[in-house]
Formats: sequence, structure tokens, C-alpha cells
Amino acid sequence: MRDLQNPLTTRPWGKAHPQAYTEVADHLSVLFGRHSDRAGGWRAVADQPFQPGASAGHHSDTVFAVATWLMKNSTSFDPDQYR
Repeated sequence: MRDLQNPLTTRPWGKAHPQAYTEVADHLSVLFGRHSDRAGGWRAVADQPFQPGASAGHHSDTVFAVATWLMKNSTSFDPDQYR
């Protein structure tokens, strides 16, 4: 079982089976979401090319996919601001 208070204490990252790699991705999302919540949301932590409406940035579907994945554990994530 994952410890969401300290997500880095579960399994070693180097195991060669898919569950280990999935957990790394999940842990990254947990940590990113916490940081984002403390910093003031996506706009406070995302690089300029990943800001909604950035003219020199990525396609809006790419921004939405990245934001949704990284922010899935954030309490401040509002998916409507990316569409």
C-alpha cells in the first residue's frame, strides 16, 4: 500500500516490472500536486509554454493532457481553465 504522506518510501524505483514504474509516475503526480497547491496552482508552477493560451506554447490538447496528469492529486486543479 502506498504511503501518500511519504510516497518515496514504498517500492524501489529500479524494479523491472510495470507496477514500479506506475508508482513512480503516481508519486510524481502526488508531489507535483502538493507543490502546486502550496505555490498557488498550475499557473504558478508551469513553464510558459504550458500556460493556457500561450501563443508560442504547445497545442491546447497537450497542455490539457500534461496538466491533467500532473495535477490529478491537486486540490486546486480546475480542468475547465484549459479548454
